[in-house]
Amino acid sequence: MVARFKIRKHMYILLKYNEEKIAKQAGRCIYAGNFLKDPETLSKKEKSARFNDLMVLDPQAESKAVSLKVEFAPGEKLPDDDLIDITRDLLHHIGYGSQPY
Repeated sequence: MVARFKIRKHMYILLKYNEEKIAKQAGRCIYAGNFLKDPETLSKKEKSARFNDLMVLDPQAESKAVSLKVEFAPGEKLPDDDLIDITRDLLHHIGYGSQPY
């Protein structure tokens, strides 16, 4: 497993990218950590509103988002529950466990 993350200035670009992948069925949302709804009922507008509500709390923050990508060995297929646990543990470890993801 390899984890890569980049600091980003604009949350909306990341959200748009992921929503486009979902729309093209090239990706899916399996979990909505620190949101108030289940991922299958969470709209793009609700995701955007949640991120915006948090970003306005610290207008001086230079970076508004972190892009995290976890890659596994070719052919390695993990169950959704394992992917959720890995994500939760990784975000907690780098100090982002209380942020929405």
